[in-house]
Amino acid sequence: MDKVDARDRSVSDLFGKSPYRIDYYQREYRWGEKQAKDLVTDLISAFREFHVEGNALSAVKSYGHYFLGSIILTTRESTTYLVDGQQRLTTLTLLLISIRHLLPPGKQQDRISNMVVTDDYGENVFAIDVQDRWACMDALYDSGSYEPDDANESVLNIVARYQDVTEALQDLHESELPHFAYWLLDKVVMVAITAAAESDAYTIFETMNDRGLSLTPTEMLRGYLLSAIDSEKVRTNASESWRESIASLTAFGKDEDVNAIQAWLRARYAETASQYRLGVAPGHYERIGNEYHRWVRDVESDILGLQDSRDYAKFITRDFAFYARWYSKIRAAADFEVAGFEAVRYIASQGFTLQYALLLAPLRTSDNDETAAAKVRATAAYLDILIHRRLWSSRRIAQTQLRYPLFELAKQIHKATLPQLIDILSSNLSEDEFSFTGSQPLAMNQRNNVIIRRMLARITHFIDRESSRKTRYDDLLLTGKGGYDIEHVLSADPQRLTKDYPEEQDFWWERDFIGGLLLIPSSVNRSYGDLPYGRKRRHYVKENLLAASLHEDAYEKNPNFKRFLKQTGLSFEPYKKFGKAELRARQALIENIAEQVWSIDRVGSEGAR
Repeated sequence: MDKVDARDRSVSDLFGKSPYRIDYYQREYRWGEKQAKDLVTDLISAFREFHVEGNALSAVKSYGHYFLGSIILTTRESTTYLVDGQQRLTTLTLLLISIRHLLPPGKQQDRISNMVVTDDYGENVFAIDVQDRWACMDALYDSGSYEPDDANESVLNIVARYQDVTEALQDLHESELPHFAYWLLDKVVMVAITAAAESDAYTIFETMNDRGLSLTPTEMLRGYLLSAIDSEKVRTNASESWRESIASLTAFGKDEDVNAIQAWLRARYAETASQYRLGVAPGHYERIGNEYHRWVRDVESDILGLQDSRDYAKFITRDFAFYARWYSKIRAAADFEVAGFEAVRYIASQGFTLQYALLLAPLRTSDNDETAAAKVRATAAYLDILIHRRLWSSRRIAQTQLRYPLFELAKQIHKATLPQLIDILSSNLSEDEFSFTGSQPLAMNQRNNVIIRRMLARITHFIDRESSRKTRYDDLLLTGKGGYDIEHVLSADPQRLTKDYPEEQDFWWERDFIGGLLLIPSSVNRSYGDLPYGRKRRHYVKENLLAASLHEDAYEKNPNFKRFLKQTGLSFEPYKKFGKAELRARQALIENIAEQVWSIDRVGSEGAR
């Protein structure tokens, strides 16, 4: 092997130079939502270890560094190839683009622009230069959105992960963003390993990814627990039980055993948390996240009650098997709508990854399936209401905002009976005197358009489902070809409503009110989306009831819809014209629907059904 150069490089060193090409070793961008959001959340948490509110921007120079791993490069014919590290560098590119959109115009925004793209005779060349991603990256760079019709795997993932990192960035306060941006550029470092020969680069890649059979934390935990069982027969039975539980978890992905064990131990046994404060030793919560195999060994008798061989066997065959089974049920419901556990899917679709520990917290191994399911439903209803209250009022739902309050709640409910659980959760929600009605109108903007889409999907699905129409929530979330567009009821022409909106900026703001938005099939919407309301509304009748209700025909020969209106008391009305007054009335209607969709009463009703 020729000489290999390895040196640490900051993000600003890695970007803004000649672009990287992707070699055949790893062609597709495959990171999922969890990896992207975890990266941003970890970066924000590390940044806050050094940042103090009120610091001058120049103070960032003295902030500490954050190590983001290594990448492998090689050069061929004056072109730099990225052999390993595509997932992180692509995600960092998306993060930089998102930050660029959030920063005000100025030197800092210009610096990021120059790092993300270089000019090639008037064409943008991105840091990672792959031809079939050009259109997507250009669109994200210019406007922050892209409709990926018939796109390949990488493009679909890039669009989704851009939305994810943008959501995760909402955890930063506006005053923190400039400091975070400088820290990210200059203090986040990677080791760039550069091999002169392509064959050497591949050898390094293979060595780092395929060799070295060090045990995972899960494997070390298994070995430790099994070693404490003195009967060979019992140990064999426990080993088989462990294997079956792990297999059920890893069916959802290679790291799901880790996620499940962390959620289980945090939910049932963690007693302390340091919240990653400087100078404070990690608590149970943090240690479970970083080294749960060692934590179990340290607290086995005091907290876990593991005293003799029988205790260790039960810990595997009873406790772990029970919680792994329920984690698998919850995890499946997070991916697809499962009857009885719809709220789990609703929470997951909003990108909220903290639900698993809280949903496991009230479960006991003595619970039968009926009781356990009722506890999961009640707790999921609580979380569904909590996060949508926060989203509606433009509050954050990022991990750094909610993981410790939910950790404290988990400690309150982990010994609760079902009636006690419902009372604790309902009381917790009642303490927040939030109301969907009468507050600042919820409006769509560049930062929350994905959140608004999901809320519209919930409201649309609720109306159709309660009116006995077969509409799937997941279908309403689809974008691009075969999916749905967000339709503005008010066409993009302020001149039509100058009497209602003498100030044009008021028109553009109110046009984005959630009361003036619909979900319409993309193929249909793009054919009439720019028409005036009087010509569009006859097309609405063929769509979901939220859209159809704007036309009087929706109320004719539709007994299930009429029954729904009578039961709920919601004041749906058709409108032959649609201006400011109608938009305000429609906004009030949507707020009243939201009060019913996310009513506190759902905690009790979900637990009782």
